[in-house]
Amino acid sequence: MKTMKLTFSAKIACAVFTACAVFCAFAQESAESTEESSSSTATASEGEGAAAEKPVAAPAGKDFRFTPLMCVKEFACGTVEICLPDSQTWVAAVKGRYYPFGSRVRLAGDGSGDASARFMVGPKAFITLSGNSMFETRAIKIGEQTRTVLPLAGVVGLDMPRSLKDGLIMVATPDFVCSNIAGESRFECTESNDGREVVVRVVTGSLALEGRHYKIARMGAANQVRICTSTDALLTSLRGESGDYKVVLDCGVKSILDPDTGANKDVPQTIEYGLSPQCAVKIWRKVSDKAVGGSGRMAVAVQTFDAQGKDKNFRAFFESRSNVNSGELIVPPKDTAKEEAEKSKSAAEDVEEVSADTAATDSSADSGAAAPAASDGAAPAENAAQPAADNSGDGL
Repeated sequence: MKTMKLTFSAKIACAVFTACAVFCAFAQESAESTEESSSSTATASEGEGAAAEKPVAAPAGKDFRFTPLMCVKEFACGTVEICLPDSQTWVAAVKGRYYPFGSRVRLAGDGSGDASARFMVGPKAFITLSGNSMFETRAIKIGEQTRTVLPLAGVVGLDMPRSLKDGLIMVATPDFVCSNIAGESRFECTESNDGREVVVRVVTGSLALEGRHYKIARMGAANQVRICTSTDALLTSLRGESGDYKVVLDCGVKSILDPDTGANKDVPQTIEYGLSPQCAVKIWRKVSDKAVGGSGRMAVAVQTFDAQGKDKNFRAFFESRSNVNSGELIVPPKDTAKEEAEKSKSAAEDVEEVSADTAATDSSADSGAAAPAASDGAAPAENAAQPAADNSGDGL
């Protein structure tokens, strides 16, 4: 009986010990889980605090980021209205409020001529309006970095950091696109029944511009160009108004023999023309009609003019057809002013020569009357010259 009691007591002790061990293990696991949870919560809180302290976007440079929305910073002497994406209703803009990209913005002046508005799109990055003007922004996807501004009327300005890297902001019109924009630039837009006209001016910094059949690799500070395009986009005119910069003009393609493959290949042909003030470029286009036997391709004529309006280059070609390319059609004109100067100089020399001959003849006649007996074999001019020499010796 005593043995049975001892055995039973031992079993109870083992059971109690096991229960204690299980309880301790469970308690330890719960404590560890609580500690991990507390640690995770603390880490998350620290992360949120750090994120709250970190600026939305770094200053201009390789880490520059535009804000996901644009903010109305200020406007004066006018009324600013905004039409949100997928809406046809214009509403009054509220200063300090954020609006999504893809919106259309317009500024109506109060008649004083001093109306202006300013929209922040990033650190030290602004879109500005002056006078009666309007612009639109292109909607962006989540995570997209590039912003696109579409000037529609009036004067639309971009004030970007000078160190803004290429490809972050663009300006698009129906006729050309500006990229690699840094610094300050202005776009003055006018539209009429004849077509569209945009004056592009770089105040500080630089930009690149490209349209159909022409390209400006870089416009720098104080450079300005006026671009006019007909309503049907078949005529484009570029006129230099400030500064000197190069425009590269498309002149079709030319077929050449590839020395590596031995086959013909088409190589783009271009001319580079300097757009100084009053210099101009005109580009004419026409699509051949297939209905009357045409190819449906576009025929293009490119012509350049200097500041005096004289033709400098003229090319005509079909797009993507090397066998229809005129090459240079302008024969360098003669320098008319120089030619006229040479003619005048030649005429003056002829007059002087005739005058000299006349004077010599008159002198000879006078000498013959005073001294009829001339020496044999002497020319009349020599006889006339001799008395003059003798008289000079006498001091007369």
